[in-house]
Amino acid sequence: MLAALLVGLITMPRASAEQRKKTVTEEWQATAAPYPGADDHSDPATECGLENLTFTIHTFTTPAKGTLEARLSDFQGEWDLYVTDTEGRLLASSVNFMAGPQEQLTVPLPAKLDIEIYACNFLGGPTAQGALTYTYKQ
Repeated sequence: MLAALLVGLITMPRASAEQRKKTVTEEWQATAAPYPGADDHSDPATECGLENLTFTIHTFTTPAKGTLEARLSDFQGEWDLYVTDTEGRLLASSVNFMAGPQEQLTVPLPAKLDIEIYACNFLGGPTAQGALTYTYKQ
């Protein structure tokens, strides 16, 4: 009986790591006027101008420890992408000056963290497409 139980346990299929992963995706439209006044692009709260005029913020709460992939695309000119916590601490950024119509970043984050994703228009067209993918283990 014990041998049968052990054989059953050994041959039971295990859930792979891929099966235990969960993914959250969100998309949004960023609309903002250009703000050419930034100096060093290191602090979105002070460098991006005025919220809902020259930058937009998309909020997200991490459901568990995982990895955030954020992207800003489909824009003309110069936009930048930042991730901060709600205290304003910079967690990640993508500030590729005039390098094409996409900014992208990847950052590991802890569980239950409220974050703000800034889409800042410095010298670009009026719209950009924002997207995030958050991957974590169940």
